[in-house]
Amino acid sequence: MELSANHYEKQYGDKMTDYQLGNLKENIKVEHLNGAYEVFARNNELNELYGIRHKDKPHSYKAPFESLLNRVLNNKDLSVKYAQVDPNDPKKEIFITDEEQSNLAKQKAEELKEAFKDWIYKDYARRTHLEQIYNDTFNNLVLKTYDGSQLELEGFNQYISLRPHQKNAIFRTIQDRSVCLDHQVGAGKTLCAIASCMEQKRMGLVNKTLIAVPNHLTKQWGDEFYKAYPNANVLVVDSKDTTEKERELLFNQIANNNYDAVIIAHTHLELLSNPRGIIEELKEEELVNAEKNFERQELAYKNNPRETKKPNERAFKNKLDKIRAQYDAILEKQGSHIDISQMGIDNLIVDEAHLFKNLAFETSMEKIAGLSNQQGSNRARDLYLKTRYLHQNDKKIMFLTGTPIANSLSEMYHLQRYLTPDVLKERGLEFFDDWAKTYGEVVNDFELDTSAQSYKMVNRFSKFSDVQGLSTMYRAFADIVSNDDILKHNPHFVPKVYGDKPINVVVKRSEEVAQFIGVALENGKYNEGSIIDRMQKCEGKKSQKGQDNILSCTTDARKVALDYRLIDPNAKVEKEFSKSYAMAKNIYENYLETHATKGTQLGFIGLSTPKTHSQKVSLEAPDNAHELENKNPLDEAQELLESLSSYDENGNLIAPSKKELENELKEKEAKGVNLDEELAKGCKFDVYSDVLRHLVQMGIPQNEIAFIHDAKTEEQKQDLFKRVNRGGVRVLLGSPAKMGVGTNVQERLVAMHELDCPWRPDELLQMEGRGIRQGNILHQNDPENFGMKIYRYATEKTYDSRMWQIIETKSKGIEQFRNAHKLGLNELEDFNMGSSNASEMKAEATGNPLIIEEVKLRAEIKSEEAKYKAFNKEHYFNEESLKNNASKLDYLKQELK
Repeated sequence: MELSANHYEKQYGDKMTDYQLGNLKENIKVEHLNGAYEVFARNNELNELYGIRHKDKPHSYKAPFESLLNRVLNNKDLSVKYAQVDPNDPKKEIFITDEEQSNLAKQKAEELKEAFKDWIYKDYARRTHLEQIYNDTFNNLVLKTYDGSQLELEGFNQYISLRPHQKNAIFRTIQDRSVCLDHQVGAGKTLCAIASCMEQKRMGLVNKTLIAVPNHLTKQWGDEFYKAYPNANVLVVDSKDTTEKERELLFNQIANNNYDAVIIAHTHLELLSNPRGIIEELKEEELVNAEKNFERQELAYKNNPRETKKPNERAFKNKLDKIRAQYDAILEKQGSHIDISQMGIDNLIVDEAHLFKNLAFETSMEKIAGLSNQQGSNRARDLYLKTRYLHQNDKKIMFLTGTPIANSLSEMYHLQRYLTPDVLKERGLEFFDDWAKTYGEVVNDFELDTSAQSYKMVNRFSKFSDVQGLSTMYRAFADIVSNDDILKHNPHFVPKVYGDKPINVVVKRSEEVAQFIGVALENGKYNEGSIIDRMQKCEGKKSQKGQDNILSCTTDARKVALDYRLIDPNAKVEKEFSKSYAMAKNIYENYLETHATKGTQLGFIGLSTPKTHSQKVSLEAPDNAHELENKNPLDEAQELLESLSSYDENGNLIAPSKKELENELKEKEAKGVNLDEELAKGCKFDVYSDVLRHLVQMGIPQNEIAFIHDAKTEEQKQDLFKRVNRGGVRVLLGSPAKMGVGTNVQERLVAMHELDCPWRPDELLQMEGRGIRQGNILHQNDPENFGMKIYRYATEKTYDSRMWQIIETKSKGIEQFRNAHKLGLNELEDFNMGSSNASEMKAEATGNPLIIEEVKLRAEIKSEEAKYKAFNKEHYFNEESLKNNASKLDYLKQELK
C-alpha cells in the first residue's frame, strides 16, 4: 500500500490527525483537488528526520518535510535545484540540479514511504480496516464467463462457421453495454461485430448501429457484412471528402432510413455532429477543472512560496479562453446539422480503436517522462463526446482492436474513460492523477544523458503496482482472445511460425556506415559529424525547429542501418553490405521452393517510399531520381512525411494530417518558399526499387512483383489483394502503415520479411498478423508441416539491434499485462522506453552490449556515492549540533541554578 494511494487519502479525509511517522506525531492538513494534494505540515522534528538541508545554509531547509511529502503524494519531481546566473545572459537565472541532494531526496522519499507502510501495518485494526476499504472499493469484481454455444443466428450465412471464441464474444456483446474485443490479429473480430450487430437488432436491443473503420476498409467491411448477412440493409459510406451539402444529405439519409448498420470511415466519424448538450457539458467540465487546478496552484504557492512557482493568472485566463474557443469551434463546425441522437444511432462499433488513444487529460505531474501527450487529438475528443452521449443514454459501445495497448500501460486509463467511465468515478479514479497514484509510481533515478558523458536525475512514470487489480478492471470489459487460447481448442487454427521463432538475418556493416555512426578516436572522442558526436553535442540544448536533436539523430541512425544510400544517394553499396540484396536473395529462394503452389511473400519497408509504380521501375538506371512520376505534390509530401517524420519518445509519429500539410504548404507558398524545393528535401534513393531490381536480376518476372503504393484507390487495392491471393503477384512490398490493417493476402503466403524495425509493438503485431491468421490454403492442405517463415533483417553494429530489443521489451510487457492473472504478477515495469543516447549507439557501433551494462553499473555507483556523501554531511552536521547542544545544556543548567 503506497503513501500516495488514492483509497487511503479518501478514507482519512482532508485532515489526518495523529499521523505517526516513526515515533513522531503531527497534525497534517491535506487538501485534495482534481486528483492532486496540497500538504500543510510544519514540524522541526520531522524536518530533522526527512528534510533536505540547504547546502550553503545547513541550519535551514532547501526541501523541508512538508515539501517532500507534497512531492511524494503527487508523484512529483524530487530534484533539488539551485539558481545561478545564466553564463549566456547575466540578467537571467537558470536552475541547476544538485545531483547529490536530489539523490538524498530520493532516499528520504523512500524512507518516508517505508515509514508510512510501517505505520499502516503496526496496528491490526487500522491494517484490516484499510484492507477492507481496498477490497470493497477495488477488489470487488467477480468476472463473468460467457457461453455463446447455444446461439442460433437468424439470417446468418449457413456456409460460414463461427469459432467458439467468436460465439462467446457475440454473446458477451449482447449481455454487456460496453465491450472491447481484444482478439489476436486475424482471429475474426470483424465477423463477431457484424453478427453482434444483427443479432442485437433482431432481439430489439439496438436499432441502428454505426460502425467506424479505417478509411481504406469501408468497402471491405461492406463486402464482409453482406457475405455474412446477404439480406442485411447496410449503408456503406466511402471515405471520399464530402461537401457541406453532401453531408447534410448523408445525415438525413441515415436518420430517415431503417438501416441495420451504417459503415463510415474514421475521418467521417468526426463529421457526424454530437448533441449540443453533451458539448456544452464537457466544455463546462473542462473549465471547472481548469479553475480547480488554478485554485490548487494558488493554494500550493500560498502554502510554500519558496518551493512553488507563482501561478500565472494571465496564462490561466488564456487557457480558459482556449477551452471556450475549442468548443465554440466544434459547435460552429457542426452548424445546424442533425446530430447522432436524431439519427437514431444507439450502438457504436469502432474498428482499430487504438488509433483513438490520444485522449486529452489534466495532470499535476510535471517533468515526468513516460506520460502521453496531454493535449490529445481532435478525433479522440470527438469520439469521447460520442461515447459520453451513448453512456448517458444507456446505449451500446464496442471497440475492436488486436493491440489495445500500443506503447504504455498508462493508455489503459484512456480506454477506461471511453468504455467504463462510471467505474472510474465510483472508485474515485476519474482524474488521471488519482488513477496514476493507485496503479503507478514515478521512479526517480540517475540515467545517462544523451551525450553518454554524464548522469542526470530522471523522473519516469515507469512502475505499475496492483497489476492484478488493474488487470481485473480491464478484463471486466475486455474480451481477450490470443492465438494460444484458440490453439488449445484447435491446434491448426492458424499457421505456426517456422522454427517457432523469426529467422534473424544479419548483414555486415560497411566502413561508410561505421564512420557515419561513429568511430572512437585516440582522444576518446568520436569523429566529427558522426551520430555519436551529434548526440553528445545535443545534450543540454533545447530542441528548436531546424536544429539537430536526438530524434533526428535516431532517425538518421535507423536510415543508415537500412541503407547508406538513404543518407548519400550517390554512394555505391556492395551486395555484402546490402539488406536489400539479403532480403531479395531469401525471397528468391522461397519463390523457387514454392513455385508449384504459387507461394507468395510480403516485404515490409518502413523508412523508404517508392518513387514510381512497380511496373515503371527502370531495371537499368540505378539512379531512380530519374524515375519520378508526376504525382500530386500533396500525395508525394504525405508519403515523404510518413517515411521521414520524426518521432516522440513514445514512438508516436509526429506528422501533420494532409489537411494540415496543405495549409502549411499554402503558407510557405505565400512566403515565397518554393514548394518543389521543400518536397525535394526527401530521400532520393528508393529501397523498394532497389529490392525489385535485385529480384528481377535473380529471375522473378517484374509483373509478379508489386508495391502496395501502386494501388491508389480502394478498388485498386482490393484488386491487388485478389491477384496476390491467386498467386499472380508473388511478391508484395509495402510499409507497415499501408500494408498492415486490412491487408488480407494470406491465402498463399509462405514468408514475411521485415527489412527494418517499426517503433511500436502494435505495428509489428499488425505486420506479422498478415500471415499468422486463418485462411491460408497452403496451411490448410498440410497443417502439420506448414510453417510461416518470418525474416528479420539487421545491419551489424548499428541501431538495428537496439530497435529490435526495444520492440521485444515492449511486446513482452504488453503480454505480461494481458496474462497477469495467469502469471500471478502484481508489479510490472512499464515498457515505455525513453529516447536513445550515445551509450546505446556506442554499444551498437562496437558490438559490445556490456557498454550498456557498464552504464547501468555506473549509474548505481553514482547513486551510492551520492548517498555516502549525503550521509557524511548529515553526520558531520549532527556531530556539530550535538556539541553545540551539549554546551547549551551546560549553560541552561547554570541558568536554572
